[in-house]
Amino acid sequence: MYPEDKLAAIAYGDDVTLTDRDLASILNGYEEMDEALFMASSIVLDRTLGRDTYLHGIVQITNECQRNCYYCGLRRSNDSQPRFSLPFGEVMNSLTRGYNAGVRSFMLQSGELLDERTVSLVEHLLLEVEKKWGDKVAMALSIGEHPLSDLERFKSKGASRYLLRIESSDRELYMKLHPRDSIHRYSSRLDCLVNLHGSGWETGTGVLVGVPWQNDAHLAGDLRFMQRLDVDVCNMNPYAVHDGTPFAKERRLIPPAEERLLKYLRMIGLMRILMPDINIPISARLLSVHHSGPMRALKAGANAYMANLTPAKYRRNYDLYGGKPAETNSIEVVVNDAIRLCENVGRPVKLLDPGVSRHYRKRMEEKE
Repeated sequence: MYPEDKLAAIAYGDDVTLTDRDLASILNGYEEMDEALFMASSIVLDRTLGRDTYLHGIVQITNECQRNCYYCGLRRSNDSQPRFSLPFGEVMNSLTRGYNAGVRSFMLQSGELLDERTVSLVEHLLLEVEKKWGDKVAMALSIGEHPLSDLERFKSKGASRYLLRIESSDRELYMKLHPRDSIHRYSSRLDCLVNLHGSGWETGTGVLVGVPWQNDAHLAGDLRFMQRLDVDVCNMNPYAVHDGTPFAKERRLIPPAEERLLKYLRMIGLMRILMPDINIPISARLLSVHHSGPMRALKAGANAYMANLTPAKYRRNYDLYGGKPAETNSIEVVVNDAIRLCENVGRPVKLLDPGVSRHYRKRMEEKE
């Protein structure tokens, strides 16, 4: 069967397998193929999880980072980046305002810092959230490649989800995206993901789409990597170059914005078909690539929206990939805008719900 025919069969409900060659063909795509893909992925989402969208609130607690990734604006060598660290009280205020607006899933995000001060701050925040709201909320972390001992500390204080993006599952491409030193090892990243998955975390990872030297074979490999890892959450982004990074000199290798967005949407569609019951979140960051980015991603198979609850005066300085919108609105307006956007594409937000990945629930049930 041709890939288009397989996609039509998947939409109909047939049990059809997409080969690696099919994945590469669909990623290379054309208009009719895209129509078949997004029709299939949307139907698979409706059939498996329904039309609801989960709302996750992110608070970015610091943009300090010990790593020096070539693509990231937070890299430690970017001297042009103003740095910030939120006090405990400001973080809790943002979480409280999000809770009052109906958010029940939160993520603490930061650059990678492994020092005891940072670990202790995260622990205290988790303890305060547990004391305030208990099991009414779910707490996620996206704070880098921590050792198993730190992960156990975070879990014991109430965190249950962790996002650690691999950025590229291809070892050679990964090494082109990072310095070759002891804190940027591919094997360490992979070991951390395996530890998270094996120790009961709701585990998320993802990749950048459109980085220099990337091709469709790399992206097809990323899809298979996430399948093999058996992730519960897939978080991807189309790449946007940051002027404060070495990749600013590699602009000629970066595809045009519409091409990057389309490739990213195909990745969402394929991920939804390959792993129908995982959560696939998106964020307002897509607006920096294309004004219709978030809406198209929801139509392609995403089922969660990440609203930025960081105090407005800090948001612009958490700029990973460049071109980040100013986002000066209040937390309440950010949440309402997310609700309205999702409703406008027929995927209403499910407020007061922590949005646990169904894939994770099943995985834990099978473990018992």
